[in-house]
Amino acid sequence: IIVNVQRCADIEREFVEHLEGDCMSPIGIYAMVENKKIKIKAFVSSLDGEEHIKTTYETDAGDGGNPGKDLAKAFLKEDLLVTDFDSFIPIDQKSVALGQKIIEEKIKGAYIVICPYATNLHKGKNKEWPFWIDFCAKYSESKIVAVVSESDYARCCNDFPEMLVLSNTLAVSAYVMREAQLVLANDSGAMHLASFFGANVIGLFGATEINKTRPWYGSYKVGADNEFISVSGLLAELQS
Repeated sequence: IIVNVQRCADIEREFVEHLEGDCMSPIGIYAMVENKKIKIKAFVSSLDGEEHIKTTYETDAGDGGNPGKDLAKAFLKEDLLVTDFDSFIPIDQKSVALGQKIIEEKIKGAYIVICPYATNLHKGKNKEWPFWIDFCAKYSESKIVAVVSESDYARCCNDFPEMLVLSNTLAVSAYVMREAQLVLANDSGAMHLASFFGANVIGLFGATEINKTRPWYGSYKVGADNEFISVSGLLAELQS
């Protein structure tokens, strides 16, 4: 069973890597072993979802070769390259209006956004940058606004009692992040959300693998030996 799981995982990785995709690309693939056959379902979409290709593929489990790569080559012949789409996800007008109201009535001026939380561990390591509170005490260039999920709202208000904390719909949150001078986030869903909507996001890495989960759009910072960057190091980077 373990061998079958590893084989399927390798096929899925081969497919995504050959399409030059990452965790933010509109690519889906599922491989499974059934009755000594490897059965694969694969899907690639344009960023707006208007164009897509999907197919199924089957081969003997004992066969060698690279079915993930072979399937990716077939997709590439359809001229639907995931690397060709450089547009960001659009935000509906109602959410834009709500976001503008929040910026005008609550934020009132230039601001940056922090997204200080991340769910789950990566190989036993916490993905959250450990210096958020210290950073917020030392950063003075513009107002800091925290954008968090509903489940993290109470925690954030407790951690940052003097900060404006926002928890809203995905689209409204995305608009607030997009209009910020910059967004600082852990390697998290919030980082990828900001990236996909075109925000000026900087991912703070130190526990996860940058080459696999870096933001699709934006940049990232990491300290020496791939540890988390220090507060002084980040402040220096932001001022350069």
